[in-house]
Amino acid sequence: MKRIFVSLAALTLFTATALPASADVLFSQRTDPSLTGRWQSETSNGSNGFNQAFDNFSLATDQTITNVSWTGFLNPDFTPVNGFTISIYADDFDNSDSPGAVGTLLASTVITGDAGQTPNATPNVGNFGVFNFSTAITPFQATAGTTYWISIVGDPSKNSGDVFWSFSDKGDGSFNTFDGNFVTSVGTDMAFTLSNATVPEPSGLVLDGSGLLMLAGFGRRLLAQKLSK
Repeated sequence: MKRIFVSLAALTLFTATALPASADVLFSQRTDPSLTGRWQSETSNGSNGFNQAFDNFSLATDQTITNVSWTGFLNPDFTPVNGFTISIYADDFDNSDSPGAVGTLLASTVITGDAGQTPNATPNVGNFGVFNFSTAITPFQATAGTTYWISIVGDPSKNSGDVFWSFSDKGDGSFNTFDGNFVTSVGTDMAFTLSNATVPEPSGLVLDGSGLLMLAGFGRRLLAQKLSK
């Protein structure tokens, strides 16, 4: 009987954990398959100094963004990365007047470490290493139809190399860049994907409760059978 109880308990626990969280893609601009374009986006620790890239996005429905993925380049390919800062800005940039102005900061997440850095299917392009990155961010509630701008800034170990953000062959054909002095518009797009992580379905909890009830009922029947003998 003990073995039966253990088996049922394991089944109940399995039922509770059999519905893991899933990720829904909310917005995506794919990486340009040619991998010929990139833009420096890094702190002043980089060999080339500070530079920040921003690209815009808009969602069709109200959504909570919890994860950002992108493709990046490192030069040299063994450049150690201390972390990333992922920020979201309002659509109030000034990229037409000099020196221009960065939009209003709405949210920012500082990531320590390499943001799940893994080699791209094409691991090298010339002297550049190509990597995929993905990380959770502080949840950001995006309003449907509102334009936002996302920035991904790498923090390489000082004077060890440079961090770049890959171009996309999709989008509206422009992104903004800021070098600490001037905001300018560049005629292409950056590659990134926004997603959210959904919690397990409530049915998992219902099944879990059903499993416990089944276990309790089965136990009572076994006890009644034993007492009747």
